Amino acid sequence: MNEMDVHREYVIERSLRAVRKDDRAWPESRRQSYLLLESSSVPLSIDQRVLPETSEDDGVEITFSVVIDGNSPSLLQGEGLGMDELVSPGLILLGYDVCDDAKTSAVTNFGRKEPERSRLVSQWTATLNTHHLFAELADATAFRELACRQYPEHAPFSVVGLYVVKAAAARMSGADVGGRAR
Repeated sequence: MNEMDVHREYVIERSLRAVRKDDRAWPESRRQSYLLLESSSVPLSIDQRVLPETSEDDGVEITFSVVIDGNSPSLLQGEGLGMDELVSPGLILLGYDVCDDAKTSAVTNFGRKEPERSRLVSQWTATLNTHHLFAELADATAFRELACRQYPEHAPFSVVGLYVVKAAAARMSGADVGGRAR
């Protein structure tokens, strides 16, 4: 049985986001506190404090989905566009984020201090792509479970997929989309 047999992804939001490499937005001090993979060129997230919405022409429309599986809390059900819309086959997956019900990312917006940070870096860095998203659903799901235990005041958490259309992926300058088509 493959991943698609055990979960569904429903569109919860589409928004124009400011996807651009901006060292002012992610200075070294912020990267050291919040990113497990400091070399991430353009951290992406459903969290608007990480990836703000924009109305500018150079924004990229990102489709966000919530992953529903047998263990997911489905917190984000009923939000956005409604739970009847599945992710379209033509979209390119950028990766998976993990967030609480306020859409605060446990991957990119939870500051961490030592020794917790070092433990998380050693355990999770290899599972993150250049966008600081999980490349594989299984890794995002495992991180969701860890976040629920480690940050119970924010629990439960949901796994969120980030998708773009092929043309938008090509426009994401300075960023390797590294995604795969649905």
